Amino acid sequence: MTNKSVYINDLYKAAAQAVGNSGIFPETIITQNILESGFVPSKLAVNANNFFGIKSSLAWKGKVISMTTSEFFNGVKKTYPGTGKIYDNRIMAIKDGANAYTLFRYYPSKEAGFKGYVDFILENPRYKKAGVLDAKTIADQFAALVKAGYATDPEYLDKLVNIYTKIKSFFF
Repeated sequence: MTNKSVYINDLYKAAAQAVGNSGIFPETIITQNILESGFVPSKLAVNANNFFGIKSSLAWKGKVISMTTSEFFNGVKKTYPGTGKIYDNRIMAIKDGANAYTLFRYYPSKEAGFKGYVDFILENPRYKKAGVLDAKTIADQFAALVKAGYATDPEYLDKLVNIYTKIKSFFF
């Protein structure tokens, strides 16, 4: 087994457990994990167990971490510097000078991070409306995530498809 196959096999177990019968494909989670965190997990993944780049919205009441991030607005990329600090909540982060765009959810464990992703998709009506949970194929699920606005990157769908094309042989 290669390092990538061991890594994907480990991710698959966590992904399959997290998705249960939600309608989300484990392969979707793994592909997004690799896109958002890489094969060598990102600082966000390592420091906050946030493998999917999930931001903390106003509704998020848990801990947050401020990390440098880039967003696309009308096709223009803008980078926001983060503080690198973990805060008890969004209010404390903003009082410390963290930009709201840099605030990501903090999860206490890898399992909580995977469950947090599934809960995020299930609790946001825009994902159901876009067809994420009804997708019949992984490609359809990718397209529905993009349609729902998961990421601001205009190349997000292409990136998901490219990664999945490279890793899909590890699933069978």
